Formats: sequence, structure tokens, C-alpha cells
Amino acid sequence: MGAIPPERSGVGSGILNSSRQIGAAVGLAVLGSIIVATASASWRAAVSALPEGARGTAPQLIRQVAGAEAQAVAAVLGPAVLVPARDAFIAGYRIALTLAGLLLLVGALIAFATLGRRADQGAPKPKA
Repeated sequence: MGAIPPERSGVGSGILNSSRQIGAAVGLAVLGSIIVATASASWRAAVSALPEGARGTAPQLIRQVAGAEAQAVAAVLGPAVLVPARDAFIAGYRIALTLAGLLLLVGALIAFATLGRRADQGAPKPKA
């Protein structure tokens, strides 16, 4: 905002706010998709280790597993599936949050490197 002339500050503020809103919405959608995809894959892998009676119905409950409804899954399939359902959901969150943390770190490094150079370029040079 410091590079925008004062008479254009309203436009700059609007663009900045819109960029933040769009970035947050897209970021949440991407992270949510990663959570659902990973939790679904983890649940599908866990189905083979479930008790025999639960294997037929378990694939139909992917939505509940990805939605952190392990109690609802256990109510349908029995208490033996509570831990695998929770583990599948947590696997999705672990991957998504690890990715988000890494992207945040990369963004911080880029910001530090580029903003540091801009501050140095704009600073007055000392007289010798």
C-alpha cells in the first residue's frame, strides 16, 4: 500500500482485500480437497483389515469418514472401526496441514528475501 498514491488508496485497499478473500477461499478449498482425498484413500486401505461383517458396508461410508464422523461410522459398523475411521481422517489432516505449513514457510522465505531487498533499495545511502 505504500507504493500507491494517496488518491488511489481506496482502489488499492479494495484490490488487496479482494486478493486476500479469494486466496483464503481457494486455499481452504484446496486443503479441504486434499483432506478428503487422503482420508478416503486411507479409509479404502483400512477396509481390508476391518472385521468381515464390516467390509461390505465400509466403502459406502467414505463421506462420513472424511467428514470426521467416526462415531457415526462406528454406530453403523461397530466399535471396532472407530480407530481406523479416526486414523483415516487424521491422515488427511496431517497431509493437508503439513503441505500448508511448507507453503507458508516458502512464502515467508520469498517475502523475506524480496521485501528485504526492496527496503535496502529504498533506503538513503550514507555519505562517505
